[in-house]
Amino acid sequence: MAPIHEQARDDNSRVTAGIPSLSSSRRREITESQLMALYQKACQTEYQKNEQSALASDGAMEDTSDWDQVVGIPLEGWRVCARLKKLNHNLWFERSINAPDHLGIYVLKNDFKGGQEKQFICGIPAEMAPEFTLRLKNEDGSVKGKIPGWRNTLMKLIRTRLITAEQAFKVFGPPSRDSEMWARFTT
Repeated sequence: MAPIHEQARDDNSRVTAGIPSLSSSRRREITESQLMALYQKACQTEYQKNEQSALASDGAMEDTSDWDQVVGIPLEGWRVCARLKKLNHNLWFERSINAPDHLGIYVLKNDFKGGQEKQFICGIPAEMAPEFTLRLKNEDGSVKGKIPGWRNTLMKLIRTRLITAEQAFKVFGPPSRDSEMWARFTT
């Protein structure tokens, strides 16, 4: 837990920080409310940052919401999964229950009880996945959602060290266009 910082106030030369009139339960309430306020502020900051980066350009590609610019080399989700299985045999793929048009990508880990457990990594469209992530916009220009591209899936697997950039390059080849994001996360 984060350290509690009390603020002393001066009441006519009398310091009131830590006075016994503040019960431990009340002090705990105050501390928890301050921590919750800090947490909420951090969440709001992260949300705003994500909103700004969601529509950010990717190198030479200015509009990440234009299908023609983003599609690159489209692949079926099952084809991506088959190639990923060659790179790491501990990867597991299954159709999402909540979103049947998506596949879940999991890694199988030892549960130390003689079995294996699945840990979710990310999702990918089951039918046709664009090469790069497509950002969906509302009519007012705000972010509505995204369709993850299979290069984004590769970047997540590289960052979690489930595959290497060299393996991804061998099996999937180079990007069909310049991508600042791909270059940043694979070099």
